[in-house]
Amino acid sequence: MPISATGNQRASRILSLRPTPSARGFTLLELMLVMAVMAVVAGLVLPNLFQPARGSLDDSARRMVRLLHLAAEEAQLRGTSLRFNAWADHYNFELAGESGQWALLTEPPFTRRDLPDDVRVSEVKLAEGVAFYGSLSGRSDKPDSPASSQADSQAGDKAAGEQPPLGSVVLMSDGMLTLADVNLHSSSGDVHIELRPGPGGIHLTEPGS
Repeated sequence: MPISATGNQRASRILSLRPTPSARGFTLLELMLVMAVMAVVAGLVLPNLFQPARGSLDDSARRMVRLLHLAAEEAQLRGTSLRFNAWADHYNFELAGESGQWALLTEPPFTRRDLPDDVRVSEVKLAEGVAFYGSLSGRSDKPDSPASSQADSQAGDKAAGEQPPLGSVVLMSDGMLTLADVNLHSSSGDVHIELRPGPGGIHLTEPGS
C-alpha cells in the first residue's frame, strides 16, 4: 500500500481514487451541446442531399444565352444571317451562304454544343403568329415562305441523317430575330429563354412569366 509523504495512508488512498485529467468523461451539458450542433448541421445538409441540383440546368441556360448574344453580334458583323437549331440533347449554329443554303458553323464558339445528360430542350415555341424562318434567298435576310422553309429544312436533315430540330431561330444582320421562347428542362425544374429584338432581348425568364 503506498504511503503519502506525510505518512497518512488514508489520504494516499483518496488521492489515488481521483480521476486524472486524461480519464475525465463528458458532462451531460457537453453531450447535449454536441447533439444540438449535430441537429443543426443535419437540418442544413440533409434537405440539399435529397433535392436535385440546378447547377447543370442553370449553367446550360446561361451558356446558351451567351452564345445567342454572340450569334446576334456575329450576324451583324458579317452582314448576313445566322440560324440557331435546337434538338432535345444538343444545338448548333448555321451561317447563310452565298447560294442561299445554310452552312454549319464549325468555328469556336459556334461549334455544336451537347447538353448534359440531365438537361434537355423541351420546346422551342414561337411567338403568336410567327413562322420559323428557313433557307434564305441569296444573302437577303428576307425569309422564305413557311412551306418552302420546312421543306428545305427537312431535306437538309434527311441528307445529314439527323432528325429535324425541335425549332430554329434566325438572327438577322439588322438585329432582328425570330421571336421565340426556348424551354430547357431537368429533374430540378425548368428554365425559359426569351428571344426578342434589341440589346436585352435575349434573356432568362421565370417559369410562367
